[in-house]
Amino acid sequence: MRTQIGENNCLLVFLEKADVQKLKLNAEKTDFGSDETKAILSSLYREAAQKANFTPKAPHSKVTELLPFHDGSMLICFCFRTAKPKLKVVARKKREKLLYEFSNKETFAAFLDAAEGLTQLPLGVYSDGCAYRFVLAAEAQQLENLLKEYALKITAPLALETTEEYWRRVY
Repeated sequence: MRTQIGENNCLLVFLEKADVQKLKLNAEKTDFGSDETKAILSSLYREAAQKANFTPKAPHSKVTELLPFHDGSMLICFCFRTAKPKLKVVARKKREKLLYEFSNKETFAAFLDAAEGLTQLPLGVYSDGCAYRFVLAAEAQQLENLLKEYALKITAPLALETTEEYWRRVY
């Protein structure tokens, strides 16, 4: 076990594969609410903090993350929030485009069959190989009503920009 004091009031603990197996830690299946896991992580934190001479600035707000590596080793981050995050109020401009995602090619094909008689055209169709995203002008109400039956509307602030930048345009 190696310890290191990280930035932003964090304690980093590097565990070798043997240590991970000995502690029976599994990042994917760890139940942070179980008493056994809490005891293991508390014991590990106390030992690492003592070894690194680490004293957190705000010990009441600990966040623990387990980051496994392919070789079986693991990094455990014990981070402490020092202050409440400040919330920013951001004015949102009215969206000029709508974004819908189809979960697979078959659903997208079914939508295209159903939309055959409609005259409104999409602003773009994008694919990442598995899913399809459909960009539509905000005024295209008729097509939007049909889309709601086949696709999931995505309203995340940067989803449209990310789609246009990283997904492959197919139409």
